[in-house]
Amino acid sequence: MNEAEARPVLLLQALETADAPAWTPADAAWASAAARRELGERADAQAFAVRRAQLGLRRLAEREPAWRAVVERPAGRAAAWAALLLAAAFALGLAGDAFTASHRVDLLPQTALTVLLLAWNGAVYAALGVAALRQADAGQAAQAGPTRWFVALAERLAAPALRPPARPDSAGVAAVQARFLGQWALLTRTLQGRRAVALLHAAAALLTLGVVSSMYLRGLVFDYRAGWDSTFLGAAQVHVLLGAVLGPAAAVSGIGLPDVAALARLRWAEGGGEGAARWIHLYAMTLLGAVVVPRLLLAAWSAWRARQAAQQLALPLDTPYFVRLQHAAQAAPRPVTVLPYSYRLGAAQQAGLAAALAAVLGPGVQPRLAEALPLGAEDTLPEALPADRADSVVALFALTATPERESHGAFLQVLARLVAAGELQVLVDESGFRERFDAAADGAARLAQRRAAWQRLLHELSLPAPHFVDLAAPTQART
Repeated sequence: MNEAEARPVLLLQALETADAPAWTPADAAWASAAARRELGERADAQAFAVRRAQLGLRRLAEREPAWRAVVERPAGRAAAWAALLLAAAFALGLAGDAFTASHRVDLLPQTALTVLLLAWNGAVYAALGVAALRQADAGQAAQAGPTRWFVALAERLAAPALRPPARPDSAGVAAVQARFLGQWALLTRTLQGRRAVALLHAAAALLTLGVVSSMYLRGLVFDYRAGWDSTFLGAAQVHVLLGAVLGPAAAVSGIGLPDVAALARLRWAEGGGEGAARWIHLYAMTLLGAVVVPRLLLAAWSAWRARQAAQQLALPLDTPYFVRLQHAAQAAPRPVTVLPYSYRLGAAQQAGLAAALAAVLGPGVQPRLAEALPLGAEDTLPEALPADRADSVVALFALTATPERESHGAFLQVLARLVAAGELQVLVDESGFRERFDAAADGAARLAQRRAAWQRLLHELSLPAPHFVDLAAPTQART
């Protein structure tokens, strides 16, 4: 998919996996049903994810004005930063006096600067050649070489175009923003690397073009004289040096270099040098041929490859979130084994279990509630699991229990090894905790602290984030 399709998918993923009150399980169910109606139940998983995200975000923007700026695609910020950087590169080259304030072209210092510039660009071309021989991606090569600092800077400059603007009246925006940026960075790493490389080449070309333009603009309004002086070099050595650096430009242009005798007469000690026109032409042609043209070609090549990458973004369809979306796209009956750990559900909780699972896992879920497992069941878990266990397994806990690494954590680690990573979900029922503490003055704070404890435990164990549900009000699921 392309960027325009990927952005809403990742933004909706961030909304659904962050604690954003503006997006509810009812919204998620509506978006899935609407996408199925449009595309049919045999829709491609990627197409379903795109259309579902577009419909869901449009519904959110129409209903919640505070989220409209988050949902709408930022226009042109990355392009504006790139244009500003390129303009600054050209202006820097144009503003710098390529020669001296005294209207003199000192051939030896100017040639030395030209040599340094050619050597730097030659090193860049050599590095790119080595990367090409190794069949390395341009973005990866940039990350490994000296230009990695520029790549990092370019990504930071591009970030505002990706970041949903924070709104003080929108609860959960910060969490959505953080998740979206992290997911976007992972998905577009190659794309951003190639764009940064293209921008680097274009900036180098425009900086050098600014230097060349400065030579000619200053030459139009000032009388520049060219000459040289040296304590250690004679005319013969200077002639060899100038021939090595400017010889190719002289051969192509037909502008001849002075012979040794003529060059000796250009010493400042011998007189006032000569008019600098031919030297300006030779330096300009050298820089254009060795820097500007190759860099522009490399920028065009990198930009083309970046455009390719922008059209070939691939969603991580094997991750738990997108696995659930694929089930939602099909809406087919799907059995799920529910394993309560040290928790016996009452009649009210059992009645709300199916609705809670549908809110978390999508439509079509058919829960199979197993017998409650006691504390320490992890020691004999393979034998304790139901013989008819479904592929999808939900570990169910009560929020009234304080999560312990030695018991709850150990149980989940053993269960994760027995169940495929994409098929294990963790559900934490808040109904008993709310019944006990909702009326208390610090009830909300206690709830947040206990949720955070469960989230922290699963994060530390590299397990799926928990889904918090109130089985007495099962559609209010939170991840």
